[in-house]
Order: sequence, then structure tokens, then C-alpha cells
Amino acid sequence: MSSRGPRFDVNILPDSYRGPRLKPRHLLLILALLIIVALMVPVRQAVSGVMDEVSDLKIVRSQLSQQAESNRGIIEERAGMVSLNTEYQIIRDKRGLIVEDLQAITDCEDIVKARIDDFHVTSVTHSGEGQTISVACAIPVELGYTEYKATLKEFTDALKATGRFASAEYDTLPSPPPASVTIDIESAE
Repeated sequence: MSSRGPRFDVNILPDSYRGPRLKPRHLLLILALLIIVALMVPVRQAVSGVMDEVSDLKIVRSQLSQQAESNRGIIEERAGMVSLNTEYQIIRDKRGLIVEDLQAITDCEDIVKARIDDFHVTSVTHSGEGQTISVACAIPVELGYTEYKATLKEFTDALKATGRFASAEYDTLPSPPPASVTIDIESAE
């Protein structure tokens, strides 16, 4: 007997029905399992946090790709504006030359008009680069084919004589001649 008194055993079952006693090795195994489970909780939380961040990054990437797609249209639009601005700059830089070209064409028109009153320059088209000029002329068809052709030659020779144009040419004339002819002029500058 111990100093506390007799040990009272309430288990009245025989030893064959009693559960096995835990050995220290079993206790260590249970303790190790509890530690592993305890360590898995923060790892799972960390993985869950990383997955949430990946999901957020996918959403941001989707938004950025949508913005990039809309910006691509703006960039293409601006590229067109840049080319228009370049053409405008070329025309603006050549403004004085265009005015001088128009004055030379008008002077040549006056030379031919002195002989044929119904001769008119109806339009002048200047390309963006300023090298090619198209001049549409109205010539009276009543002149006859030979006189008509001579009038065109006189006008193109007058254009070349100004020194502002390297060439002044027109397509082969049909017979009867048309009421209007386009002359392509190459600028000498």
C-alpha cells in the first residue's frame, strides 16, 4: 500500500478485454503526427495566399491586354496623323514654290490666250511631294485637230520655256480631240 491509500481499480474487466497500453514509441508517433498537421496549416494558408495573388495577377494581365488592344488602335490612328502631318509639312515648305508654279502656269495661259481667247486652264493639281503637277486645259474643239494640237504644243513649250518645269507632256490625242486635256508637268526643282 502506498502512503495515499490503497489503489482502487474500477476496471473490473479481465485483462483480455482491456486495451493495450500505449508505449512511448506510440506516443512519439502521435506527437509527430500532431506536429506535421500543425505545420501543414500555415503551409496551406501560404499556398492559398499565393493562389489568390496569381488569380489577381491574371485579372490585371487581362485588363492590361485589353488596354493594349485599345491603345493599338490609337497608335495606328496617330501613325496616319503623322503621315498627314508630314505631307502637310512638305506642302507648307513648298508653299512658295507652289505659288511660283501657279504664276508660271497662269503666265503661259495668258500667252496662249492672246492667240486663242477660249483657251482656259480649268484645274491644277499639285502632288504632295511637289514634283508632279497636273494641269487640265479647256481648248475649243472647233479649232480642228491640227490647230488643237498646235495650241497644246504652244502651251507646253511655254511651260518648258519658263525654266520652272523639266517636262510638260500629255497623252496622245484622239481624233476628234476632247474638250479638255490633262498635261503632266515635272518640276525642275
